[in-house]
Amino acid sequence: MPVRYLCLSVAVLLMGFLSITPAQADCESCALRAGQFWTVVHKEVASTTPAMAAYLARNELAHGRAAQSTYFLTPDCGMSPTELSSVLDIAKSLNVHMTIFLMGLMLDRWPDQSRALVQRAVADGHELALHSYDHKSFVGMTREQIYDEVVRNWALLDWALGYHYPIRFIRMPFGARNDFIFQEVGALGVQSVFWDIDSLGWHDWASVPIVENQVVGKMRPGAIVVFHCSSSADRGALPLYVNKLRGMGYEPHLLSTLQPKPTEADAQAYARSPRAPRPLIVVVEPKPQRVTPGMKRVLAMLDADDSIVE
Repeated sequence: MPVRYLCLSVAVLLMGFLSITPAQADCESCALRAGQFWTVVHKEVASTTPAMAAYLARNELAHGRAAQSTYFLTPDCGMSPTELSSVLDIAKSLNVHMTIFLMGLMLDRWPDQSRALVQRAVADGHELALHSYDHKSFVGMTREQIYDEVVRNWALLDWALGYHYPIRFIRMPFGARNDFIFQEVGALGVQSVFWDIDSLGWHDWASVPIVENQVVGKMRPGAIVVFHCSSSADRGALPLYVNKLRGMGYEPHLLSTLQPKPTEADAQAYARSPRAPRPLIVVVEPKPQRVTPGMKRVLAMLDADDSIVE
């Protein structure tokens, strides 16, 4: 791990205990919650070797590969406990397991409810991943800011569980990332995850039939599906497309089953391989799509066509 993080950790640890950011202004105990596990998370990320950091930076999970009819449900959650609770209820009723990308801020805003839900998610067989502290885009952030977003997010999940959780994955807010961000999160020992299928539920024009058709229509073996706990269209469509895909032979699995956790030997072998550097990748924050009169007619027809959701 670069020496820069040894000095940085002292400053950030003090910030975690002594300062309150604007987002935390109404919660004097927020920094103390994260601070309880800040040191153990820092020790974890600081143990990342240069070879492992380079491996993780160059190997984002953006496209699942599977010979069998498996896929991966990877919801982004953390806007409210109620929405996360609803998705956990749906998953339990379907007997499916997901890789849940969680924001840390929810644990500060609703600590008691959120703590119980995080514990329930693990008990139900889901795996946890990072989705930043407060959903700010990492593009344009400094190294110190990225460190804070990752470590604070992880420390709060540890606080909720009461022990250090072995997190492997992170999804950047908005899917916005570039080579600098890949390098920095890789140096913290976590692997970036993108997606094959965007459910589109985050759009204000999304409906249950649109989300269902989007996921089913684009499904292929190994697909990584992103949806959002905060979207009513996503929550409504989830049981519909899971059951329809089951009828087609598809079953969702945890993202960690896509590939084994890389070892130091894997990282060293990768460092010796003659692979060319990946080109720069930048995904900007999405802008709301304008709903044209034609789109309104299409959406109205989809909503009115009951055959789509049967």
